Amino acid sequence: GYGAGLFWGRWGIMGRSGVRVVEEWQEWWGSEIIGWREIWLQGEQ
Repeated sequence: GYGAGLFWGRWGIMGRSGVRVVEEWQEWWGSEIIGWREIWLQGEQ
C-alpha cells in the first residue's frame, strides 16, 4: 500500500542500494509507487 511505499521511499533516500531494491518493487506496486517517488526525487535535490 501507500504507507509501505513511503517506508521504502525513505529507505531509498538513505542509500543507493535501497533504491535498487525499490526499483524492483515497482513491478509489484505499479503506479502506486509514483506518489513517494516524487517525494524521493525532492529529497535528492
